[in-house]
Amino acid sequence: MSEYPVEYAEDIKLIANWGHCACADSVGYTLVRHFRTALIDQTFAPIETELKERESGLSVIKRYLETPMWQIIEQQPASWLPKAQPHWQAFALSAYNDAKQALFAKYSKHQKLSDLRWGKVNQLLIQHPFSKQIPQLSRWLDMPSVDGFGDSFMPAVQGKSFGASQRFIVQPGAEKDAIMTIPGGNRVTLCRLTTEVVISNM
Repeated sequence: MSEYPVEYAEDIKLIANWGHCACADSVGYTLVRHFRTALIDQTFAPIETELKERESGLSVIKRYLETPMWQIIEQQPASWLPKAQPHWQAFALSAYNDAKQALFAKYSKHQKLSDLRWGKVNQLLIQHPFSKQIPQLSRWLDMPSVDGFGDSFMPAVQGKSFGASQRFIVQPGAEKDAIMTIPGGNRVTLCRLTTEVVISNM
């Protein structure tokens, strides 16, 4: 994108100021997160296609494709470059544009980047088991939709319909500020418990 500073000026600004977290108000996180997914999917698409013909797929190892993807990006082997792309920079930009257009199609009919806040894209939709079978009960049984934060593979593990049931966070030297989040949303200070845990493990 740096080669097109005018066309992608807003994108570059939002990515540079992404907030260093999967925060609800971060547009930059949304853009990079979906670009990563698009780049991995398109790079490994030929393998995925061949495996599907054999009634298999990459889904069981998809979480482990990050490392080989980085190796491919750093080495940029011609054998991995899609035939329709002239070079790796063009391929990466194409994957980014595909990811952005897919986001626009789902979350912004006016194609505004400001509509792509991570909280909106990762909005929590917690449904009661009964309402999944009988949608008419949703208004009485489901939790209200709220902006989501967090993502996979990070302390705040959280997606549209799942999340960590408990979180225990403590920093050595700041035990009095330790917190625990438990089902139902309660958050309690765990000064005494944390201190005992830390001491017992010293």
